Amino acid sequence: MSNVDKGTARERITERIQSAKLINRLEAFALALTTDENYDKVQMNQTQVAAARIVLAKSVPDIKQVESIIKDERKKTREQIDAQLIANGIDPEVVWQSHAKH
Repeated sequence: MSNVDKGTARERITERIQSAKLINRLEAFALALTTDENYDKVQMNQTQVAAARIVLAKSVPDIKQVESIIKDERKKTREQIDAQLIANGIDPEVVWQSHAKH
């Protein structure tokens, strides 16, 4: 569903918020220590983790896919790279924001 041609801006924003919530939940689970006071609240079973991964795979671009596009397109302008990302169903803004963090 990350195809930028589909859905309204509001739907895309809602999707990003939902993805961020899943990412935060998975991160809390992964980093939880048994000594944490909210340890029981962040625990997830295998099915919950698998479901979160599936949803995220549908809404967040795979970083390896994005890196390969960028690596292959080093001689192109940002606009050309954005067009390639869009053609692959990836929101360029999400990619550039993520890339800036690394």
